[in-house]
Amino acid sequence: MQEIAASEETFRTTEETFRTTMDSASVGMILMELDERIVNVNTAACEFLGYAQEELIDCPISMLLHLDDIEELHSEVEMRIAGRAQTSQMEQRCIYRSGSDVWGLVTPSRARHADGSPRYIIIQVLDITERREMDRLKGEFISVVNHELRTPLSLIRGSLGLFLATLAPDFPEDDRELIEIAYKNCERLIHLINDILDIDKIAAGKMRFDFRTADLESLIE
Repeated sequence: MQEIAASEETFRTTEETFRTTMDSASVGMILMELDERIVNVNTAACEFLGYAQEELIDCPISMLLHLDDIEELHSEVEMRIAGRAQTSQMEQRCIYRSGSDVWGLVTPSRARHADGSPRYIIIQVLDITERREMDRLKGEFISVVNHELRTPLSLIRGSLGLFLATLAPDFPEDDRELIEIAYKNCERLIHLINDILDIDKIAAGKMRFDFRTADLESLIE
């Protein structure tokens, strides 16, 4: 009996320590039963979702997720329960109380009983809504640069180059100089745009590099 009482006391102490840690965490944390019903949620998660804590208790986690993302989380939770997967992260759309989408970096993990069997599923969620919005704006900017700037500039450069090669000798020197300046500025802007697009490719891991041996001394010279 003393051993059982000691075990129960240890379990209660561990449970209280976990809940205290969860409540004070700066990252959102949601504690779920194995059937994905919420049993506890900390302040950070409530602020991220726009709900009061009591409004989320006993609710299914699916209520908080975008319809297209529910199945992905459900599969991850099943793998945690079965012990077939380690901790992983997913970017998922969550539904704010007002109905708008917010983005979270979601990390599901498993809390176990003393015998190793699953007890709870712990969902950690980090607010990445602002980062996703910045990614969207960057994507729009890259698209504008690629289609609305590079293509017209290439056409202007081609036209000016053709003019300089064929008709310029018949024009006054001052006029030719102005056209040459316009041509060089087009060249400079196209190089700048290509650099921007290359940086985006590098960030996305889509840049192809052609490696070859080079003589460092001759390059420096």
